[in-house]
Amino acid sequence: DGRYVFGGIRHRQSKPTRWYQTYNLALSSQTEWDYGGDRQFMFNELYGDVTFKNFWNLSSYVDYLPGSFDHSLTRGGPTMATASSWNWVVRLANNFGANNSWVARVYYGEDELGGETYRLSGELSLRPSTRFQLSATPNYLRDITPRQFVTTFPTGGPPETYDARYVFSRIDQSTFLIQLRANYTVGPDLTFELYAEPFAARGKYYGIGELAQARSYSLREYGTDGTTIARDSAGDYTITDNAGADTLRISNPDFNILSFNSNAVLRWEWR
Repeated sequence: DGRYVFGGIRHRQSKPTRWYQTYNLALSSQTEWDYGGDRQFMFNELYGDVTFKNFWNLSSYVDYLPGSFDHSLTRGGPTMATASSWNWVVRLANNFGANNSWVARVYYGEDELGGETYRLSGELSLRPSTRFQLSATPNYLRDITPRQFVTTFPTGGPPETYDARYVFSRIDQSTFLIQLRANYTVGPDLTFELYAEPFAARGKYYGIGELAQARSYSLREYGTDGTTIARDSAGDYTITDNAGADTLRISNPDFNILSFNSNAVLRWEWR
């Protein structure tokens, strides 16, 4: 349902020198328009990586996404604009073929509406013997999203959104998880594998409002412009709109999740 264009240029240096084995530099851009001429996204990236003499690898890239339009943000409602954003990533890893290997990664991004993303992730893999392997993959994410869909009220909205109310909010959410694996090879046809994943996520919504008009990201924030908003002890919201003489109720959207998933597999290859 769209027209997609991609272009890029890459320079590779594969002749080792005193300081490095190889390096790469790349500049690329990709974009898509629907058949109505609305740009769905545009993604521009400057990328570089270098492999040092000890085979450690350092890579980094910067992405820029200008504002576009999204047909799905309102979950079946009018087209909504998206804010321009950018992010920067740095990744460092030791020799991938080493018995003990590691990867560290840092991510930071922001957008024109005040959204921010922080992410720290990595991987550690240990092989104390040819039979035994351990790995841990931690991941921490802090994400402030300025336009998170909450709900839709089919009536009472302005003509600019076709008489419906498309409710959005800012959300500040944090996620932490770590994937743990342990594999033991008993013999060529028998292995024992363990997997565990502790997970925690928390999200807080604030700045709730409704889309002011189609093809924009402006919100009519509740508590302003002739509206009031109140929250009860359970965290549920009650909104009154004096202009439309409406009372809206939104269940507490905040969340706090803790979980632990695991499994154990004994694998026998009988033939």
